Amino acid sequence: MSFLCPACGDTVASSRRAQHEELWCSALGDSGEEQEHLEASSSGPGAAASRLLDLNTRARSVTSATLSSGLRLSFLEVSVFASGTATGGALWASSLLLAEWALRHAGGGGAVLELGCGACPAAGIAAASRGAPTVMTDRGGVVELAEANLRRNLAAVEAAAGGPLAREVFDTAVFEWGGEIPARVLALGPLDCVLVGDCIFSERTHALLLDALARLLLGGARRAVLAYQRRSQPLEAAFFRLAEERHGLRAELVTDAASLKALLGGRGEGLELVALRLK
Repeated sequence: MSFLCPACGDTVASSRRAQHEELWCSALGDSGEEQEHLEASSSGPGAAASRLLDLNTRARSVTSATLSSGLRLSFLEVSVFASGTATGGALWASSLLLAEWALRHAGGGGAVLELGCGACPAAGIAAASRGAPTVMTDRGGVVELAEANLRRNLAAVEAAAGGPLAREVFDTAVFEWGGEIPARVLALGPLDCVLVGDCIFSERTHALLLDALARLLLGGARRAVLAYQRRSQPLEAAFFRLAEERHGLRAELVTDAASLKALLGGRGEGLELVALRLK
């Protein structure tokens, strides 16, 4: 059975109603998530706070980024106060760092999954440009925006990949952490890596994100790679402590993180790149 949320209009499984209303409803995000992101960013290094403020001077804008491979990406960004997007409407520097990591390391004979991809899934697109079967996931309203940006960049990604990309290797899916792993994700087969960009700023979703990561890693994913902006050392430490104590996940600094951050110039300031593996 399903439930139609009167606040945001999304349809979710009835068994997920309580979690949706408490954590995932986009109507909550409009008044809470983006403010939490902004407040956390304001006290940390980097330009994330001004980035949020800048996004809210315009409802929609187009931004571009060129990766070290020469792949030029173009994204339609949406104000963080737009219905259904919260912070998921923006292109964040951590996503570009994760994209650079994906250009060097993602694939390796396995598939790639991006969690919390947002409207501008630079990391997943970078992985697909290497020929890795890739699925990018987020909440329903955000996935629709990601789809538009995949179409926007399809020609450039196919040129980089050396030929047309079938839908099954360049795809999206709705995946709310805490719910069942979507069949589309299971159909990917063995995962080389799970990519997560700037998704640990809210303690409210730590347990749900870690539950999803633990199930994916236990299911055979080789590693999860997280990029994030340093904002609150206690909050970030609590996330990795919970990962270890509850799920037996070991955090490792990515060895070439410094050289990857250097590729971003000033946008690499205050970013971290961490891998999670089963102990």
